[in-house]
Amino acid sequence: MNKPFVPKSPHTPPSMIVPWIELYNAWSMLAAPDKVDCIQETLDTVKQFAQAGQIKKAVFTMVAATAWLTDDGPGSKNDWEASASPGGSA
Repeated sequence: MNKPFVPKSPHTPPSMIVPWIELYNAWSMLAAPDKVDCIQETLDTVKQFAQAGQIKKAVFTMVAATAWLTDDGPGSKNDWEASASPGGSA
């Protein structure tokens, strides 16, 4: 799928489907230079949540990861990873 899909059913809440490669590309363009090497691992984590049916956790992680990846301020690459696993408590 090359274009985002927005379902038009009145019974489906508004949503958007974005291919994983497009999220990867967006993060690649936006990430702080010192965090570019974390993109694939971050994407893999979001995918794991989604594939485990933990959609809310996947979306939260995607938004939090976007903020973290694009922040070029001081901080460790591992700041957000403590709870970013499908078995974690976040």
